[in-house]
Amino acid sequence: MQIFINKNGQQLGPFSESQVAEMLKSGQAAGTDLAWSEGMETWKPLSSFVQLQLGLGGPPALPGQAPVLPPRRKTEPLSIWSLVLGVLSIAGCSLFAGIPAVICGHVGLGRIKRDPSLDGRGIAVAGLITGYISVLVLPFIVGIMAALALPAVVTAKAKAKDIQMLRTMRSIHLAMMQAEMDGKSSGKFASKADVKKTLVENSFLKAGDFERLQFDKISIGNVSAEDPPDTILLQAKSENGRSSIVVLKDGSGRIERVGQLSFGRPPPRTPAFLE
Repeated sequence: MQIFINKNGQQLGPFSESQVAEMLKSGQAAGTDLAWSEGMETWKPLSSFVQLQLGLGGPPALPGQAPVLPPRRKTEPLSIWSLVLGVLSIAGCSLFAGIPAVICGHVGLGRIKRDPSLDGRGIAVAGLITGYISVLVLPFIVGIMAALALPAVVTAKAKAKDIQMLRTMRSIHLAMMQAEMDGKSSGKFASKADVKKTLVENSFLKAGDFERLQFDKISIGNVSAEDPPDTILLQAKSENGRSSIVVLKDGSGRIERVGQLSFGRPPPRTPAFLE
C-alpha cells in the first residue's frame, strides 16, 4: 500500500506502511497530518489512518505522537527447561530428566498463572506431557517388554547349559573309552567313584579337571562289554527339568525332552539310575 502525506500544504510520498511508521516514531510526521491512499474518498488524519490501515496495536495515537505498541510478554524460563528436560527424558534419560521436567512444568505454570505478564503456558504443558510419558508410560512399556522377553532368555540360557553338559559328558565318555583301550579299565563302571578312580589315578584326567566336569549332576550307567552299543552310559537332567541329556555306549548323544527319549536302552543293572 502506497501512502501520500499532506504536510504544511505540501504533498509528500508515496511512502510504504513501514516508512510511515518510522516517520511517526522519529517525529518527521505528526498524527494531525492528513494522509491519503488509493481507494479512500478523502484525506484523513494520519493518526486514525495509521491505526486502521497499518494495524498498529494499542490505543489510537494522539496528535503529534507515534502509535503505542503493546509490550512483549516474557517467556517463563522454567517452561523452557520443562520442555528441554522432557525431550531428553524421552530420548533416553528417562527418570533422570523426566522427574525434573514435571517439577519445572508445574512450577512454571504456577508462576504464569500468578503473573499475567509471563508467557510460555503451551511450552510448559508440552514439557509436562513428555515428562509424564517418561516417568509413567515408558517404565510400564519396558516392564511389559522385559516380562515378555524373560521366558525366551531363560529358555536360551537353559539350552546353552544343556549343550555344555552334553560336551562334558562326551569328554567323560572319551576318557572312559581311552582307559578301556589302554587296559586300565574293564569298561564296566559301577559308580562315580569308580570312574574318578579309573580316570584320575591313571592320569586320563587331572583331579581339578575332573571336578569341573560337574559329575555331581551326571548319572553313570553300570554298562558292561556285553551291553549293546545303544545302551545309555551317561545321563543328566537339565536344570529346568524339561530335558534329558544322554550319551550312549557307542559315543553318540543328544538332548531329548523328558519322557520322549527316542533312542538308547537304560542300563539294566542300575535301578537308582538318574534319581
